[in-house]
Amino acid sequence: MSPLLPFRAGAQMVALNSQTNDLPMQLARAFFERCGRCGYVPKPAGMLTNPPRWPPARATVRCAKIQLLSLHQLPCRKECRPLLIEPHHHWVPKLNDPHDPPLPGHAASSPSLTVELFTIGGYCCTAAELPPPPRERCTTRVRTASTA
Repeated sequence: MSPLLPFRAGAQMVALNSQTNDLPMQLARAFFERCGRCGYVPKPAGMLTNPPRWPPARATVRCAKIQLLSLHQLPCRKECRPLLIEPHHHWVPKLNDPHDPPLPGHAASSPSLTVELFTIGGYCCTAAELPPPPRERCTTRVRTASTA
């Protein structure tokens, strides 16, 4: 279950499986990081007005550019690198794996980069160039409904 739907509705806490570091858990952690790890996420100002204006009207669009700097010394497929020694590794021997060199024939890694945007309200688009081509993956996540 994605925590974004309850957060959009103004919920402060969402029941998640914290034993699994999956995408919903990562989103919840990132959301609570915004307020100094206090565990409280204030509602945006647009949701506090009467009647609420959500998603808020924006005069400009925000753009973020990502530049890949380095992909050196990445592990190859089926290469095992030992983890840092921590106090709890004594109790879980599997965490102390020895270094396994890469297998012959798998000398080069082929990394990939994936970018995902998660909106709380409004419009979201990922594109390799600006302005995005007409058929680029663009989504509108939240639709406003008129209140009577």
